[in-house]
Amino acid sequence: MQSLRAHVFVLCLLALASTGCGASGSGGPGGSGSTPQTGPTLAPGPHFYTTDGASPGKIYVWNTPLNASSKPVVIVPTSGNVPYNMCFDNAGHMFQTFRNTPEVFVYNLPLNNSSTPAFVLSMPGGSTDCHFDPSGNLYVAGTNTNNIAVFKAPVSSSSTISSNITTNVNGPWGVFADANHVYVTNLTNTTMYSNLAGGNALQATFSTQHDNYGVIVGPTGDLFVSNVIAVNEIDVFHFPVTNSSAPDVSKSIMVQANTATRCITYISFDTSGNLYIAGSDDLDASFNHIYVYPPPYTAKSLDLDASHVKLRGDQLGP
Repeated sequence: MQSLRAHVFVLCLLALASTGCGASGSGGPGGSGSTPQTGPTLAPGPHFYTTDGASPGKIYVWNTPLNASSKPVVIVPTSGNVPYNMCFDNAGHMFQTFRNTPEVFVYNLPLNNSSTPAFVLSMPGGSTDCHFDPSGNLYVAGTNTNNIAVFKAPVSSSSTISSNITTNVNGPWGVFADANHVYVTNLTNTTMYSNLAGGNALQATFSTQHDNYGVIVGPTGDLFVSNVIAVNEIDVFHFPVTNSSAPDVSKSIMVQANTATRCITYISFDTSGNLYIAGSDDLDASFNHIYVYPPPYTAKSLDLDASHVKLRGDQLGP
Protein backbone atom coordinates (compact mmCIF):
# COMPACT_ATOMS: atom_id res chain seq x y z
CA MET A 1 0.00 0.00 0.00
CA GLN A 2 2.85 2.35 0.80
CA SER A 3 4.47 1.85 -2.62
CA LEU A 4 1.15 2.60 -4.35
CA ARG A 5 0.80 5.81 -2.33
CA ALA A 6 4.31 6.84 -3.31
CA HIS A 7 3.51 6.09 -6.96
CA VAL A 8 0.36 8.23 -6.81
CA PHE A 9 2.31 11.03 -5.15
CA VAL A 10 4.84 11.06 -8.03
CA LEU A 11 2.00 11.14 -10.55
CA CYS A 12 0.44 14.06 -8.71
CA LEU A 13 3.69 15.98 -8.70
CA LEU A 14 4.03 15.47 -12.45
CA ALA A 15 0.45 16.55 -13.01
CA LEU A 16 0.90 19.56 -10.75
CA ALA A 17 3.94 20.68 -12.71
CA SER A 18 2.06 20.53 -16.02
CA THR A 19 -1.68 20.99 -15.66
CA GLY A 20 -2.39 20.43 -11.97
CA CYS A 21 -4.27 22.64 -9.55
CA GLY A 22 -1.17 24.67 -8.77
CA ALA A 23 0.00 25.16 -12.36
CA SER A 24 0.09 28.78 -13.42
CA GLY A 25 -1.93 28.11 -16.53
CA SER A 26 -4.44 25.75 -14.97
CA GLY A 27 -8.06 25.96 -15.80
CA GLY A 28 -8.10 25.44 -19.54
CA PRO A 29 -11.65 26.13 -20.64
CA GLY A 30 -12.67 27.26 -17.16
CA GLY A 31 -16.27 28.33 -17.09
CA SER A 32 -16.53 28.57 -20.88
CA GLY A 33 -19.76 26.57 -20.85
CA SER A 34 -21.58 28.81 -18.36
CA THR A 35 -23.54 31.98 -18.98
CA PRO A 36 -25.62 34.08 -16.60
CA GLN A 37 -28.91 32.39 -15.78
CA THR A 38 -32.10 33.98 -17.09
CA GLY A 39 -34.24 32.38 -14.39
CA PRO A 40 -33.25 32.89 -10.74
CA THR A 41 -31.92 36.28 -9.68
CA LEU A 42 -29.72 37.19 -6.75
CA ALA A 43 -31.65 36.49 -3.56
CA PRO A 44 -30.90 37.86 -0.08
CA GLY A 45 -27.69 36.44 1.36
CA PRO A 46 -25.78 34.56 2.39
CA HIS A 47 -24.39 33.50 -1.00
CA PHE A 48 -21.84 30.96 -2.12
CA TYR A 49 -18.96 32.42 -4.13
CA THR A 50 -16.53 30.56 -6.36
CA THR A 51 -14.23 31.24 -9.31
CA ASP A 52 -12.89 29.47 -12.37
CA GLY A 53 -9.27 28.94 -13.39
CA ALA A 54 -9.28 30.68 -16.75
CA SER A 55 -7.23 33.55 -18.19
CA PRO A 56 -9.04 35.89 -17.86
CA GLY A 57 -11.39 34.36 -15.33
CA LYS A 58 -14.86 34.71 -13.88
CA ILE A 59 -16.46 35.05 -10.45
CA TYR A 60 -19.63 33.05 -9.75
CA VAL A 61 -22.31 33.77 -7.16
CA TRP A 62 -24.89 31.16 -6.12
CA ASN A 63 -27.99 31.54 -4.01
CA THR A 64 -28.15 29.42 -0.87
CA PRO A 65 -29.19 26.94 0.24
CA LEU A 66 -27.60 24.98 -2.61
CA ASN A 67 -29.35 21.96 -4.09
CA ALA A 68 -28.53 19.43 -6.79
CA SER A 69 -29.93 21.66 -9.55
CA SER A 70 -28.42 24.97 -8.39
CA LYS A 71 -26.81 27.23 -10.99
CA PRO A 72 -24.82 30.45 -10.57
CA VAL A 73 -27.14 33.46 -10.69
CA VAL A 74 -24.40 36.07 -11.15
CA ILE A 75 -21.32 35.62 -13.34
CA VAL A 76 -18.75 38.41 -13.31
CA PRO A 77 -16.13 38.44 -16.10
CA THR A 78 -12.78 39.77 -14.91
CA SER A 79 -9.65 41.05 -16.61
CA GLY A 80 -7.53 39.16 -14.08
CA ASN A 81 -5.94 35.83 -14.91
CA VAL A 82 -6.70 32.62 -12.97
CA PRO A 83 -8.86 33.89 -10.09
CA TYR A 84 -8.60 31.90 -6.88
CA ASN A 85 -10.14 32.45 -3.44
CA MET A 86 -11.78 35.62 -2.20
CA CYS A 87 -12.53 37.28 1.14
CA PHE A 88 -14.86 39.94 2.51
CA ASP A 89 -14.44 42.97 4.75
CA ASN A 90 -17.13 44.46 6.99
CA ALA A 91 -17.67 47.47 4.74
CA GLY A 92 -19.43 45.77 1.83
CA HIS A 93 -16.43 44.76 -0.30
CA MET A 94 -15.22 41.52 -1.82
CA PHE A 95 -11.45 41.07 -2.32
CA GLN A 96 -10.50 38.78 -5.23
CA THR A 97 -7.07 37.15 -5.61
CA PHE A 98 -5.50 36.09 -8.91
CA ARG A 99 -2.86 33.41 -9.42
CA ASN A 100 -1.38 35.12 -12.50
CA THR A 101 -2.15 38.81 -11.97
CA PRO A 102 -0.16 40.82 -9.36
CA GLU A 103 -3.22 42.60 -8.00
CA VAL A 104 -6.17 42.02 -5.71
CA PHE A 105 -9.42 43.33 -7.22
CA VAL A 106 -11.83 44.94 -4.75
CA TYR A 107 -15.54 44.92 -5.68
CA ASN A 108 -18.53 46.64 -4.14
CA LEU A 109 -21.30 44.28 -3.05
CA PRO A 110 -23.73 43.08 -4.19
CA LEU A 111 -22.11 41.83 -7.40
CA ASN A 112 -23.89 41.84 -10.74
CA ASN A 113 -22.98 40.52 -14.18
CA SER A 114 -21.29 43.80 -15.15
CA SER A 115 -19.45 44.54 -11.88
CA THR A 116 -15.97 46.03 -12.18
CA PRO A 117 -13.43 46.65 -9.41
CA ALA A 118 -13.95 49.71 -7.23
CA PHE A 119 -10.17 49.71 -6.69
CA VAL A 120 -7.19 47.36 -6.76
CA LEU A 121 -4.41 46.52 -4.33
CA SER A 122 -0.92 45.93 -5.70
CA MET A 123 0.94 42.70 -4.96
CA PRO A 124 4.52 41.70 -5.86
CA GLY A 125 3.17 38.65 -7.73
CA GLY A 126 0.19 36.36 -8.01
CA SER A 127 -1.92 35.45 -4.99
CA THR A 128 -4.39 32.69 -4.18
CA ASP A 129 -6.14 33.42 -0.87
CA CYS A 130 -6.90 36.24 1.55
CA HIS A 131 -8.50 36.77 4.93
CA PHE A 132 -9.29 39.57 7.38
CA ASP A 133 -8.59 39.28 11.08
CA PRO A 134 -11.22 40.62 13.51
CA SER A 135 -9.40 43.97 13.67
CA GLY A 136 -9.74 44.49 9.91
CA ASN A 137 -6.13 43.74 8.93
CA LEU A 138 -5.88 41.94 5.58
CA TYR A 139 -3.59 38.97 4.91
CA VAL A 140 -2.93 37.87 1.31
CA ALA A 141 -1.12 34.66 0.32
CA GLY A 142 1.59 35.59 -2.19
CA THR A 143 1.96 32.15 -3.76
CA ASN A 144 4.47 33.23 -6.40
CA THR A 145 6.61 35.28 -4.03
CA ASN A 146 6.65 33.12 -0.85
CA ASN A 147 5.12 35.75 1.40
CA ILE A 148 1.98 36.69 3.24
CA ALA A 149 1.33 40.35 2.51
CA VAL A 150 -0.17 42.33 5.40
CA PHE A 151 -2.37 45.38 4.75
CA LYS A 152 -3.15 47.27 7.96
CA ALA A 153 -6.68 48.30 8.84
CA PRO A 154 -8.58 50.16 7.58
CA VAL A 155 -7.95 48.81 4.07
CA SER A 156 -8.81 51.31 1.33
CA SER A 157 -7.90 52.30 -2.22
CA SER A 158 -4.74 53.99 -0.91
CA SER A 159 -3.55 50.94 1.07
CA THR A 160 -0.16 49.37 0.39
CA ILE A 161 1.60 46.39 1.94
CA SER A 162 2.73 47.37 5.42
CA SER A 163 4.70 44.20 6.21
CA ASN A 164 5.32 40.66 5.01
CA ILE A 165 5.35 37.30 6.76
CA THR A 166 8.15 35.24 5.22
CA THR A 167 9.58 32.95 7.92
CA ASN A 168 8.99 29.34 6.84
CA VAL A 169 6.53 30.51 4.17
CA ASN A 170 6.99 28.32 1.08
CA GLY A 171 4.49 28.40 -1.76
CA PRO A 172 1.57 29.55 0.39
CA TRP A 173 -1.84 28.59 -1.00
CA GLY A 174 -4.07 29.45 1.95
CA VAL A 175 -4.26 31.91 4.84
CA PHE A 176 -6.65 32.38 7.76
CA ALA A 177 -6.48 34.85 10.63
CA ASP A 178 -8.31 34.95 13.95
CA ALA A 179 -7.82 37.31 16.89
CA ASN A 180 -4.66 35.61 18.11
CA HIS A 181 -3.01 33.80 15.21
CA VAL A 182 -2.41 33.64 11.47
CA TYR A 183 -2.41 30.19 9.82
CA VAL A 184 -0.71 29.50 6.48
CA THR A 185 -0.87 26.40 4.30
CA ASN A 186 2.36 25.81 2.40
CA LEU A 187 3.51 23.28 -0.19
CA THR A 188 4.58 20.70 2.40
CA ASN A 189 3.37 21.89 5.81
CA THR A 190 1.25 24.34 7.78
CA THR A 191 2.59 27.26 9.81
CA MET A 192 1.13 29.41 12.58
CA TYR A 193 2.11 32.97 13.53
CA SER A 194 1.20 35.43 16.26
CA ASN A 195 -1.26 38.21 15.44
CA LEU A 196 -0.16 41.54 13.99
CA ALA A 197 0.18 43.11 17.46
CA GLY A 198 2.52 40.22 18.32
CA GLY A 199 4.69 40.90 15.28
CA ASN A 200 3.36 37.96 13.22
CA ALA A 201 6.16 35.86 14.73
CA LEU A 202 6.43 32.18 13.79
CA GLN A 203 4.97 29.99 16.54
CA ALA A 204 4.67 26.53 14.94
CA THR A 205 5.55 24.59 11.80
CA PHE A 206 3.62 21.35 11.75
CA SER A 207 2.44 18.31 9.83
CA THR A 208 3.68 16.99 6.48
CA GLN A 209 0.75 17.37 4.11
CA HIS A 210 1.54 17.99 0.46
CA ASP A 211 0.12 20.91 -1.51
CA ASN A 212 -2.36 22.31 0.98
CA TYR A 213 -5.03 24.78 -0.01
CA GLY A 214 -7.83 25.97 2.26
CA VAL A 215 -7.32 26.55 5.98
CA ILE A 216 -9.96 27.67 8.47
CA VAL A 217 -10.83 27.39 12.14
CA GLY A 218 -14.15 25.57 12.13
CA PRO A 219 -17.17 25.83 14.42
CA THR A 220 -15.87 22.84 16.39
CA GLY A 221 -12.87 24.94 17.44
CA ASP A 222 -10.52 22.78 15.36
CA LEU A 223 -8.27 23.75 12.45
CA PHE A 224 -9.44 22.35 9.09
CA VAL A 225 -6.89 22.03 6.24
CA SER A 226 -7.31 20.87 2.62
CA ASN A 227 -4.70 18.16 2.02
CA VAL A 228 -4.62 17.77 -1.74
CA ILE A 229 -1.93 15.70 -3.41
CA ALA A 230 -2.58 11.95 -3.29
CA VAL A 231 -5.09 12.39 -0.51
CA ASN A 232 -8.01 14.70 -1.42
CA GLU A 233 -9.09 14.91 2.18
CA ILE A 234 -9.72 17.51 4.85
CA ASP A 235 -7.36 17.12 7.81
CA VAL A 236 -8.49 18.23 11.27
CA PHE A 237 -6.04 19.50 13.91
CA HIS A 238 -6.87 20.04 17.56
CA PHE A 239 -5.62 22.97 19.60
CA PRO A 240 -3.22 23.89 21.04
CA VAL A 241 -1.12 23.69 17.87
CA THR A 242 2.60 22.96 18.28
CA ASN A 243 5.49 21.83 16.09
CA SER A 244 4.50 18.23 16.79
CA SER A 245 0.83 18.61 15.90
CA ALA A 246 -0.59 15.96 13.59
CA PRO A 247 -4.08 15.56 12.12
CA ASP A 248 -6.62 13.50 14.03
CA VAL A 249 -7.04 10.57 11.62
CA SER A 250 -10.41 9.71 13.16
CA LYS A 251 -11.70 13.11 11.99
CA SER A 252 -10.26 13.12 8.44
CA ILE A 253 -12.83 13.77 5.71
CA MET A 254 -12.17 11.84 2.48
CA VAL A 255 -13.83 14.03 -0.12
CA GLN A 256 -13.34 12.51 -3.57
CA ALA A 257 -11.53 9.63 -5.21
CA ASN A 258 -7.77 10.05 -5.58
CA THR A 259 -6.37 10.57 -9.03
CA ALA A 260 -3.24 12.38 -10.16
CA THR A 261 -5.20 15.44 -11.29
CA ARG A 262 -8.20 15.73 -8.95
CA CYS A 263 -7.89 18.46 -6.36
CA ILE A 264 -9.92 19.87 -3.52
CA THR A 265 -9.19 23.55 -3.15
CA TYR A 266 -10.76 25.88 -0.59
CA ILE A 267 -13.19 25.30 2.25
CA SER A 268 -15.70 27.40 4.16
CA PHE A 269 -18.50 27.12 6.70
CA ASP A 270 -21.96 28.64 6.78
CA THR A 271 -23.63 29.92 9.94
CA SER A 272 -25.22 26.50 10.54
CA GLY A 273 -21.80 24.86 10.60
CA ASN A 274 -22.11 23.17 7.21
CA LEU A 275 -18.76 22.63 5.49
CA TYR A 276 -18.45 23.61 1.79
CA ILE A 277 -15.64 22.08 -0.29
CA ALA A 278 -14.72 22.76 -3.93
CA GLY A 279 -13.28 19.91 -6.02
CA SER A 280 -12.15 19.71 -9.63
CA ASP A 281 -10.01 17.78 -12.12
CA ASP A 282 -7.45 19.54 -14.28
CA LEU A 283 -7.61 17.07 -17.16
CA ASP A 284 -11.35 16.49 -17.15
CA ALA A 285 -12.92 19.92 -17.68
CA SER A 286 -16.37 18.55 -16.85
CA PHE A 287 -15.41 17.30 -13.37
CA ASN A 288 -16.22 20.16 -11.00
CA HIS A 289 -18.15 19.56 -7.78
CA ILE A 290 -19.34 21.50 -4.76
CA TYR A 291 -19.62 19.26 -1.71
CA VAL A 292 -21.53 20.09 1.46
CA TYR A 293 -20.90 18.23 4.73
CA PRO A 294 -23.19 18.90 7.72
CA PRO A 295 -21.88 18.39 11.26
CA PRO A 296 -20.32 16.08 12.41
CA TYR A 297 -18.74 15.93 8.90
CA THR A 298 -18.88 12.17 8.47
CA ALA A 299 -20.92 12.18 5.24
CA LYS A 300 -21.84 14.66 2.53
CA SER A 301 -25.39 15.95 2.24
CA LEU A 302 -24.85 17.42 -1.23
CA ASP A 303 -22.66 16.69 -4.24
CA LEU A 304 -23.46 19.47 -6.72
CA ASP A 305 -22.13 18.80 -10.20
CA ALA A 306 -21.02 22.22 -11.46
CA SER A 307 -20.06 20.82 -14.88
CA HIS A 308 -17.72 23.21 -16.74
CA VAL A 309 -17.55 25.85 -14.01
CA LYS A 310 -13.84 25.36 -13.26
CA LEU A 311 -13.95 25.64 -9.48
CA ARG A 312 -11.20 27.38 -7.56
CA GLY A 313 -12.60 29.74 -4.92
CA ASP A 314 -14.92 28.68 -2.09
CA GLN A 315 -16.51 31.19 0.28
CA LEU A 316 -19.80 31.89 2.00
CA GLY A 317 -20.38 35.62 1.99
CA PRO A 318 -22.96 38.42 1.92
